[in-house]
Amino acid sequence: MNNKNKERRGYTIIEPPNNKMLHLNCDLWVAYLQVVCNNLPNLFKDFPESIKYEVLLLGNPYGAPYPAIGFYTDKPEDLEQIPNSLDFDEEVENWISEDKFNLFIEESKQLNSISWEELKNREPK
Repeated sequence: MNNKNKERRGYTIIEPPNNKMLHLNCDLWVAYLQVVCNNLPNLFKDFPESIKYEVLLLGNPYGAPYPAIGFYTDKPEDLEQIPNSLDFDEEVENWISEDKFNLFIEESKQLNSISWEELKNREPK
């Protein structure tokens, strides 16, 4: 199937809480989200294995696009098993408490994650 006829993947969007300082450095914001993705199975023990996730570009009708996490699966019924956005946000916020935020940012900087420019220019899946 060529890409023109390929149906785009649908996502459930999650926007984890973050420090406002990340908005000043989009590369760091993308890396931050990648660290969250890397730790999802540890944060949520009952997270369905069928659900995949990735950092993606989220369009914004009121301003510039920004990075977020998108969940997708071939088993849509499993999406009901993921935490709702409020529970997700609370768990991530507890995990990245204020006293650990700087350590978390350092871990983000060590990742070889996609850059903001690459994310903005990536072809949608």
